[in-house]
Amino acid sequence: MKTIPTILALVLSVSAAHAMSNMQSTVIKDLADSGVPEACLQKVTVNDATRINGWHHDPKMTAATANRMTRDFVAKICAR
Repeated sequence: MKTIPTILALVLSVSAAHAMSNMQSTVIKDLADSGVPEACLQKVTVNDATRINGWHHDPKMTAATANRMTRDFVAKICAR
């Protein structure tokens, strides 16, 4: 009987990890289209992609502010 919750938890964690990898690849593709060097793109982590994605989907933030924050954050990523 305990296997059903375990299987359900496993399925949910796998689907969440898959969604994160899709989100990360989408952010990396968008950054590449914006001209970010390949060396910097390789340093982008899931946490970095989550922050960038959050800025661009925040209804309270203007596009210009999100772009500026992304540009500044990518500069920090490249400096790592």
